[in-house]
Amino acid sequence: MKAYNHSLLPVRGKRFWEESIEEPIVPPEVRRMPGRPKKNRRKDKDEPQKGWTLSRRGRIMTCRLCKTQGHNAYMCPTKPASLEVIIMLLNSDCFYVIHTCLKYNS
Repeated sequence: MKAYNHSLLPVRGKRFWEESIEEPIVPPEVRRMPGRPKKNRRKDKDEPQKGWTLSRRGRIMTCRLCKTQGHNAYMCPTKPASLEVIIMLLNSDCFYVIHTCLKYNS
């Protein structure tokens, strides 16, 4: 019980801390952790960062169904009705129910 005889009194802030004659505490050295190394090389701060990336802005869409420019396959005017049903089914939440109904009806 001798450990609990001395009590620590609160201090109002860093200004009131007692100065120590010991060396200041420093964090431990950074060690390389075990495991697979990183995929990309870590660049230094003074190395140039990655450049700009190309945007899709200004590009002309080409339809993969009719091979004309100005629209994509989703908005193609010559799109067959069966493809429209498939796109609708893929976008719906009840794909399994509709798919099984179409399967048994055809």
